[in-house]
Amino acid sequence: MKRFKLSLVIFTVILSIVLLAGCGQTATTYPAHVEGSLFGGKSDDSIAVDVTFDSKWITKSDNTKYNPELAAFAALCCADSYFRLKDYEKGTQNRVLFDDEEESAYDFTSFFKKMGFTEVKHVESFSEKEYTSDTNDSVTMTMAYRNVDSKYDMYVVALRGCFSSAEWLSIFDPGCDNAIYTELTGEHPEWTNKNHFKGLDIAANRADEFLKEFMEANDDPKSKDCILFTGHSRGGSLANILGAKYEKEGQARTYTYSFNTAGTTCSEDAGEYKTVFNIFDTNDFFTDPLPLGEEKFVRYGINVTEPISDNAEVLKALADLKGRDDYISVDPAIKEQYQELFGAAYPNRTSLYEEKSFTETFATREDAEARAEELQNLIGKENGLGAEAFCSIGQIKETSEGKFELTTKYNGGAVLIGFSKLLSYGPSVYEPLVNLFLQDAQVCEIATLLSENLAGISGGHLIVNSYVLGQNVRK
Repeated sequence: MKRFKLSLVIFTVILSIVLLAGCGQTATTYPAHVEGSLFGGKSDDSIAVDVTFDSKWITKSDNTKYNPELAAFAALCCADSYFRLKDYEKGTQNRVLFDDEEESAYDFTSFFKKMGFTEVKHVESFSEKEYTSDTNDSVTMTMAYRNVDSKYDMYVVALRGCFSSAEWLSIFDPGCDNAIYTELTGEHPEWTNKNHFKGLDIAANRADEFLKEFMEANDDPKSKDCILFTGHSRGGSLANILGAKYEKEGQARTYTYSFNTAGTTCSEDAGEYKTVFNIFDTNDFFTDPLPLGEEKFVRYGINVTEPISDNAEVLKALADLKGRDDYISVDPAIKEQYQELFGAAYPNRTSLYEEKSFTETFATREDAEARAEELQNLIGKENGLGAEAFCSIGQIKETSEGKFELTTKYNGGAVLIGFSKLLSYGPSVYEPLVNLFLQDAQVCEIATLLSENLAGISGGHLIVNSYVLGQNVRK
């Protein structure tokens, strides 16, 4: 009997050890700060947060159920991905810094190594390789890996949002699968899914190449691949595409949490994906920057939406984090007005690249030549919008009445570049944009609406908002 009891005790101890070993990492919380001007304040802003992570969220939990704790962790991964060395040297530190971490010790690996990841790689594709086409469609990403319990190869893929004018321009390049677009912009061999937004599809494909290389370098053939895709803004759009791709392939257990992302695809089955969650403020302009009237870009997966300006709980959490109550959002009525105006001007992608023109009449040749020079400066890269491929100034023609006519030819590609510049650089671009398309009432009306609401457009698109959404949104 004693021998039986002793055996039972030994068995119980061994079983407990096995069960504990199989549980993997338990949730651990570290105090930290989200730092930098990216989050809606001054360059030295420091916002207190708690970083909590449990490997089971990625290796064992149901990936078809929204996990707000994983969403909060994913949002902080996004925040940390915005770190740039040149900003650090200038004193504008966009990053997540742990309270027990020396500033001098921070680098791209710090965040994930604190969470127990053993391999971390940061990629900036425009510096990794030179592309012969679609040079705007680069990708910046951080990838992290660790093996869990010799059973799971766990990866986190954090895709950075825009931090360059080139990346921003790619958000306004939906592409069009026809000869006109190709003639204007050249061949696009890496645009593999024509249902996808061209600028995003190519960047996502490039990100996938880097991920595959990273996984091959760390692969344990006996372990199951488990991947968290996440990103904010443009990075969220790339995560959305990659998450859907990997869910469809079914070779890995995947979790995708995108924040404040735009529509990525015209695919009819986009809503059928079950592991992709899109968390965004419905009043955010960026969630629908190109609202075509008939051809809609939507997100893969499940939209977990939250109009921040209507949610007292979220607004309070934002104020608590930032220490002030200064959240600005686009008025829903303004966003709806923009969508209607844009949709009426451009019903589909084809319409974006159809040639349009307007003719101006002048009393003297000198006046016509002065206007032609002004327009050329507005179009050119150095003095204006950089829309040469989509805009041209015709020859001055004398009419039978002794007047002088100047015709400007353009298409929606030039307009999109103009809008992107306006949103990037603010009111200083408004006058040149209106001056360029003076005779196009629709374009000028949209530009005016955007210019008058720039504060709300930028305010509703901050990463810290995504963090709060991740904490509070329930589905």
